[in-house]
Amino acid sequence: WVVSLAEDARNQAWMKLQSVLDQGPGSGVGEVAEAYKLELPAGLRVGTLDSLLELSDDLVRISSQVDATASKIRRQLEDLDRELGGAGPTVVDGRPVESMLESFTWDEARHPSRRPLRETVDCIMEATGRLEDELKARSSEYTQARQALQQVLRRSQGSLAVRDLGGVVNPSTLMETENLTTLLVVVPKSGAREFLASYERLVDFPYHSEEGMQRMYAVVPRCCQRPLASDGDYNLYRLVAFSRMADEVRQALREKGYQVREYKPREGEEDHAEEQDRLEGDVQRYRQDMSAWCSTAYGEAVGCWLHLVSIRVFVESILRYGLPPRFQGVVLKPNSRAEARLRKSLASSFGTSGAVHWKDSALSADDSKAGPGMDNETFPYISFTVDFKK
Repeated sequence: WVVSLAEDARNQAWMKLQSVLDQGPGSGVGEVAEAYKLELPAGLRVGTLDSLLELSDDLVRISSQVDATASKIRRQLEDLDRELGGAGPTVVDGRPVESMLESFTWDEARHPSRRPLRETVDCIMEATGRLEDELKARSSEYTQARQALQQVLRRSQGSLAVRDLGGVVNPSTLMETENLTTLLVVVPKSGAREFLASYERLVDFPYHSEEGMQRMYAVVPRCCQRPLASDGDYNLYRLVAFSRMADEVRQALREKGYQVREYKPREGEEDHAEEQDRLEGDVQRYRQDMSAWCSTAYGEAVGCWLHLVSIRVFVESILRYGLPPRFQGVVLKPNSRAEARLRKSLASSFGTSGAVHWKDSALSADDSKAGPGMDNETFPYISFTVDFKK
């Protein structure tokens, strides 16, 4: 939880919180919740009431957008880590992401505190937009490289129906003359017997002789007695036909559900191996570059989001508690079994019963959700729930 607690003096609010966390029998340090101070710059500009109200409405939407960008980068980073053999939690500069919030420090160099809050929010949005655009571009390059490699592997390692036949067929087994040509036919093993029994009579070949018009079959008999190659699902046969009737034979084969493959000779197997090695190197390089970029970009995106959370704490605190700013920002990591009790204690100790949105009895977790026009998660003190695991 990220909360803002109102008190006359900041130090008193922190000390009062410690007493709340120590309440109850057996409540040792950290048993109810771990607490960390969320320090905001003293020079943040308040601006006008209208500007704060407008910014309050926008911050919910903008924070969600920046959070979504950070989540996209994190998921991409986790996918890359799994591909590279890693399976550990996502970290930023060697630290768990939660620790960035627990030890948050405002980046004064990048976001001067004296600058209007709207300008700071706009700068954060621009930086996040650039991160998302670059993520899309890098993801596209990496995807294209992987697809190119998959196509090469599919041609070399796929079934006979799709793989490159250059490394399967020996060119010396092919017959190409003035009158004869070779067709390479892929036949499912389940239909091999039917094919062998009928291929010779697929197409008639009419021709003229001294005795007049004669007919014979367009396929050379017994040319397909044995397959050139086989895999788990298919046989590859060499079918020799008369060149003049090659198109008719192809059409007849396709009508029966057989696949006629084109043979594209290549200079040697080394060419294919070199192409595969090159593409594998490209994919590896893109993967490593993308992983390094995602690690850096994720830290930047989380940093942008945490600044927005801090601005939201400041804006909501001013709107809820008034001026001058007197509140203590706190990061709480509650024990799941003590959440209800902690909510009740916080509402009792820090609830703003004088605020117009709250009745004096709104001290329970259920009653605290009754504020009209507020978030679904609203309490008689400022509170946001942060989930780093979604």
